Amino acid sequence: MNDSQEAQAPEAPEAPESPKPRKPRRKYQRRNVAADVVARLAEAQKAQVKNEQEIAKLRDARIKEISKGREALVSRIADFDAEVLALGGTVSKPKRKSKVGRPAGSKTKAKSGRKPKAKVAKVAKAQVAQPAKKGSLQDAVASVLKGKSKGMRLKDIQVALEESGYKTKAKNLYPLIAQAVRGSQFKTVERGVYVVS
Repeated sequence: MNDSQEAQAPEAPEAPESPKPRKPRRKYQRRNVAADVVARLAEAQKAQVKNEQEIAKLRDARIKEISKGREALVSRIADFDAEVLALGGTVSKPKRKSKVGRPAGSKTKAKSGRKPKAKVAKVAKAQVAQPAKKGSLQDAVASVLKGKSKGMRLKDIQVALEESGYKTKAKNLYPLIAQAVRGSQFKTVERGVYVVS
């Protein structure tokens, strides 16, 4: 045999690597979830406090910047006022906007210390047809409807009243007419059409 053949002779097989020794299995360990949550909350609060501190620093810096600008404007206004006075003019104070809310001395809410009065539930009164007053809207509507056997719609009644010269302070007469025709002296022929009964 050659030296080369001897050199290429199969080597002795190496022993297979022994597997790493397994750690003995532990029984399931319960994690302390509450402790984890508390730790996470503490971290979040620290981050929030840090953010709030940064925001406060930025806010303070902006306030200082605005205050300096305001002081500069106030000094310029004072200079302008001095010039106006030197030229013989008068300086008026700037007008402030009126306050929002109730004027001073008006009725206020219940004073602290007093209990507010209990609200009494109002009992709904049955709608009772009231007798028409002399010169009332019901009389005027009745006089408009007297000659109409087929009846009239509310809008037509309104136009007829305005043409007849009925005087009222109401801006919109329609809802008042609708309320007036609910009285006992009127009858509904069909929906929205009324006649004198």
